Amino acid sequence: MGIIKSIRKLLGLQVSAPPPLSRQREEEVDEVLIFVVDESYQRISEYVDWSDYADEWGATEAASEIFLERISAEFDAEFEEANIGPGADLPAFVTFISSNIFPLIPWMMAIFFTGKPIIDNIEAWRTLFGKIRPFFSRTVVLNRNGAAVLAMDAIFEDMGGIPKQVRLHGYTPG
Repeated sequence: MGIIKSIRKLLGLQVSAPPPLSRQREEEVDEVLIFVVDESYQRISEYVDWSDYADEWGATEAASEIFLERISAEFDAEFEEANIGPGADLPAFVTFISSNIFPLIPWMMAIFFTGKPIIDNIEAWRTLFGKIRPFFSRTVVLNRNGAAVLAMDAIFEDMGGIPKQVRLHGYTPG
């Protein structure tokens, strides 16, 4: 193994580390999770020069790091690695809006998913959507709470304003 490392060093090729064993972020009731799909996936050459890396894994990781730096700066947010592919790889980065940033999230979601009428603080839904909207410049996936915010915004848009009351009549987790 030492001779391979020496050859790579001599040729100026970066040695890649084995993939880390990572744990997917768990969804909390007081969070809106925003998954930004890693656009460098399957488009590595748009981010790095393949010849600088000894193997595909090294180039993939470097491209992904560049994409992570770009979205972190673009959204002024911290992201964690995630994989959102159902049965296959779809690398992404996740950030969140939590109750310490937007204190009404737990209350809003509890009311929404129990099917009770939403009357109080209905304007808070628009404010929360305003925090999510900038991420739509990228390919994103939202958790259940984020989907609820999208649904409420669609209702507001369809009605041309803020309704007096909204009630969820059914919800089936996918």
